[in-house]
Amino acid sequence: MDRFDTLELLAHNIRRFRRLNNLSQRQFAQLVKLSAGTVAEIERGAENLTMRNFEKICRAINVTPQALMSPHDEEVGTQNALYQLQAITEYLLKTGLNENGN
Repeated sequence: MDRFDTLELLAHNIRRFRRLNNLSQRQFAQLVKLSAGTVAEIERGAENLTMRNFEKICRAINVTPQALMSPHDEEVGTQNALYQLQAITEYLLKTGLNENGN
């Protein structure tokens, strides 16, 4: 995969997962602390990402880095489910909820 294909795939997946999370570009930009213009450029494949911003994006849309780089959803479906389950578990532990919902 050459540089253009990688950026195009990454841009497509970021846009797709952002939409699946029902986030506008503006809302998404606020979550990842980037300008809406930068998010638009990322989603067009016109902007390179730093690793830090790549990690922020993964967290904001609840996907693994592999999911953003994969052209095949089925290959990363289980990984994403586990990633989301881990995030939910961490949230519940932080908020003090136990198995009985107390």
